[in-house]
Amino acid sequence: MASLVANDFAANQGNDQWAIDIPCKDCCIYRVPTKLRKINAAISHMVLASIAMPYFTVLAGPFWETECKECGNPIPCKHCCIYKVSKKLRNVSPEAYTPNAVAIGPFHPLVRKGCPTLERLKRRYLMSFCNLARKKEKDLTEFIKERIDKIRYCYSESFDLSDDAFVEMIVHDAVFIVELFWRYHSWTTQDHCREECPEVPYDLSVNPCRRNNIKEDLLLLENHLPYFILEELYSKFVFKVLGEQGQCVPNFLMLACNFFKLDYQQVRANKKGIILHFTDLMRTAYLCDGIPIIGKFEPILYNATKLNEAGLEFKGKSLGEKNLKLVFHHPKILERLPCLNSTALLSCLPCLKNNIPCLESLQPCLELSNFVAEKGIFESLWRNIMALEQCHYPFNPLICKYFLIVDHLIVNEKDVDLLVDKKVIVNGLGTNEGASQLIKKLCDQIVLPEQIFERSKTTQEGGELGFIKLFFLFLLNPIC
Repeated sequence: MASLVANDFAANQGNDQWAIDIPCKDCCIYRVPTKLRKINAAISHMVLASIAMPYFTVLAGPFWETECKECGNPIPCKHCCIYKVSKKLRNVSPEAYTPNAVAIGPFHPLVRKGCPTLERLKRRYLMSFCNLARKKEKDLTEFIKERIDKIRYCYSESFDLSDDAFVEMIVHDAVFIVELFWRYHSWTTQDHCREECPEVPYDLSVNPCRRNNIKEDLLLLENHLPYFILEELYSKFVFKVLGEQGQCVPNFLMLACNFFKLDYQQVRANKKGIILHFTDLMRTAYLCDGIPIIGKFEPILYNATKLNEAGLEFKGKSLGEKNLKLVFHHPKILERLPCLNSTALLSCLPCLKNNIPCLESLQPCLELSNFVAEKGIFESLWRNIMALEQCHYPFNPLICKYFLIVDHLIVNEKDVDLLVDKKVIVNGLGTNEGASQLIKKLCDQIVLPEQIFERSKTTQEGGELGFIKLFFLFLLNPIC
């Protein structure tokens, strides 16, 4: 920006005609010249808006509108966890981020207006919840009002809703989710006969088709309430009340795991911090101790077929545990004597696996968790988890890493055929070309930071190694 000091100095030297033209040495922000501005003023305004508005939105959002009562400083957005998906990701597959059956939270008001039946159902669920908790609606409203600021801070963008309208929306949405989970828990823990139960055809907690539609919408990144408000609401009005009556009541995490078909003990073991929302819950469920990575991410030069021909065996690991794992088994002796690799021999004579078990131990193997490649909830789930990592875990995008690895392994239909044969991929699309396109489209517009991988050593003999080292081993030490 033009400096007054520089201009005053020029004026004092008698160079009035140059006073405006002499810039300061630190000048770096300029006004657009009038001639250029007149060429296309509309484009200039669009460029200015595209550059300035994202930063203005962050600074003018709800996170910086209040001050800390103790020190007077602006409150940072440390609670922010519910994001709008970026335009680049949304353009790849808009339907994967937009709810169809139920709108939760403030980001999709048009969907809310287009689903009046669900809004009426939320009202009925509210009445049922009040009967269960033996409370009145005003008690729930006061409970939400006490936490309204913290709830607002969880959203990445501001929205045009008054406090009263926002509180009413949160009450209806939160009670709907808790009541839905509680009804499903009650249904699954009791013996019911479908012919004798009149609510099977229409109740969301019972009807599989309607429940799956709701479940898919509850996993969308933009379609959330903060997890803490659901947990606190359930703990105060259900868990505490029914517990005082002597009933055995599960905690809210158990209810959520039961509804989404997750292993509760595994989620507890994987959880290293607070759960942000249901998309974050699914990410937590699929993570193991960490996908071992070594070094800087670089494009993989060889596809799965060529690596298999070079001596690398692929093995699919069952995803029943809901863990995405990437494990490389590499006998240490092969680092010095790669000619001892038994992959080619076992491919020609597979019967030797049973007769000579030691040959299998001389076979380098990349073990990956298998997954189902299909349209619908598979694509929607992984897209939203990866979008969450792009927004909230940019330096620890483990799910993005995993699918980028699979993406680099697949170049053509033969690679898909190999991975399907090795039970790494379960092809639910019918054609290998469709599965290849789906996986590559899944990784479109996904960005990884340059330096995000920690260097580590092998934890045990034949144990886990990073995939980068795996490929360097085969490039630097060709296998006979």
